Amino acid sequence: MTMTENVFRPSRRKNGKRVRCRVFSGHYNLARGAKVITVPLDTPDERIARKRLRDIIIEKQLEAEGMESPRVLREALRTPVAELLNDYHRYLESRQFSAGYVRDTVRRVQRMAGEIGWKTLADIRPDTFEVWFSGLKTSPKTNREYQLSVRAFLNWLVRIELLARNPLAKLKLVCSLGREVRPSRAYTEAELRALFAMDGKRTLFYEALFYTAGRKSEVGSLVWRDLVFKPEGLSMVLFRASTTKNKRERVVPLHPSFVRELLRLRLGNPEPDQRVFQHVPTRKQLLHDLSAAGIERSNSGGVVHFHAFRKTARTLAVAHGASERVCDEVLGHANPNRMGTRYTDPTGLPLQDWTKLPWFGRGSDVDALPDALKAAEKRSIDDVLAELVGLVNEAKNGPVSEGTPASAVALGNWSGRQDSNLRPPGPKPGALPG
Repeated sequence: MTMTENVFRPSRRKNGKRVRCRVFSGHYNLARGAKVITVPLDTPDERIARKRLRDIIIEKQLEAEGMESPRVLREALRTPVAELLNDYHRYLESRQFSAGYVRDTVRRVQRMAGEIGWKTLADIRPDTFEVWFSGLKTSPKTNREYQLSVRAFLNWLVRIELLARNPLAKLKLVCSLGREVRPSRAYTEAELRALFAMDGKRTLFYEALFYTAGRKSEVGSLVWRDLVFKPEGLSMVLFRASTTKNKRERVVPLHPSFVRELLRLRLGNPEPDQRVFQHVPTRKQLLHDLSAAGIERSNSGGVVHFHAFRKTARTLAVAHGASERVCDEVLGHANPNRMGTRYTDPTGLPLQDWTKLPWFGRGSDVDALPDALKAAEKRSIDDVLAELVGLVNEAKNGPVSEGTPASAVALGNWSGRQDSNLRPPGPKPGALPG
């Protein structure tokens, strides 16, 4: 409580006479015995002068207690929005958000400020925003992104105490569910085979997006140290927490056939911290490759893009026996607040089920081998023997063709008798030495 608080008209002597000033000033101090401070109140009305002095005292008391000062907030309202956006840009970069997120967020607010006319913080009002927003001719999802970007910016200003409250906090967010202009779809198995059969450095990156279910930025950030190859076990890829969207580490088992492709890429012993993919395809390059593979980017089911590989991977993994919980863990969709996640130990999940995904890359025709074997079992023994004899004769008459398996024809080791072909080469077990 202040000990001194009064308003008065200063006076001075002029030509031997005391002359009072036309406007009021004020005396105050914040504690008993403290120095009395004099401030000009710049008004000839005593009631206004008392109110102004009371406001000054309240501001000083708030500052003394470390609380928000109305004067500081009023001064902040005169700060240019462009200057604050530069500070916000540096703040987002310091939080290690992706470059694309930082760029898009700041650009959205810059567009709003430029088109609405927000020069200073005092210009940001709900009515002016609503007028501009109602004329925004973009999709519901894009509209929502604009709302989220400006809300995040204003909430940051509240946290650093440049705003007392978010002026747009009460505005309702646009709901984009069920209103997608271009809904995404999953690739079909035939489309994956066509895309992965193409020659080029970008094909392996597309395979990585599918078989690791990683986002484009996550796969592009992989270094060789993140890959663990086990000749007799399950090879894995580690997505570091610094590269994932939810900032959590994620381990994904690798399909054996995909491991083979990675080992081919690794020839030359690259450095452990070297990027696995030196070049990350652009959207334009993906569209070119889709066209070259005969894949329609857009049809009645939706559109395909980089992120559609994740959707396709989860769809096919579930179809081939992987549980939803395993897919949650692999894709990083596990919600710690969901009961099924909180009461599941991730170390006990059969993550190897993720490798049940069929192989669509190079040599994928091997996947059809079990069906061929089943068909062969239905043939008669005479047909099978006739085929074997034909292979033997071909091997004796000329070199083995490129498509003939070495295990099917061993030159010089085949006999006309069926049982001799089943015995290992060398003397009979009961034969005498010499």
